[in-house]
Amino acid sequence: MGHNFANILFFIAALFNWMVGASLFFVPSAFLNFFSIDQNLQQVLWMDLFAGLVFVFGIGYFWVYQNPTTNLSIIRLGIIGKSSVILIASYHVIMDEINWQFLLPVSIDLVFIILFIGALNAFQSEDRTKL
Repeated sequence: MGHNFANILFFIAALFNWMVGASLFFVPSAFLNFFSIDQNLQQVLWMDLFAGLVFVFGIGYFWVYQNPTTNLSIIRLGIIGKSSVILIASYHVIMDEINWQFLLPVSIDLVFIILFIGALNAFQSEDRTKL
């Protein structure tokens, strides 16, 4: 994976997370209704907290975009975070607690995981060759 491609990847990842985080925070009902997820008042706090975390991960991806080789730990954290989103969403679909359509936007995270692993491997290889 080339350095330019990886930079673009993490810039896109940052934008994606910021859009999801902002939509979950500012228009959660529209986001949840689109994916047929019920929202009640008890869930609002958790939705806002999740939206905030998604947005913060976007900041991390932006930092990777700015300086990839010094932010390899953020790439690793992104892989773990996006994997947890897929696992948790899949669990709730399997338990029939949410509609399967929610896995459609979540599948974007699977694509990012694959690309993040490629970028991490490329940056680690590049870093080793500098030694």
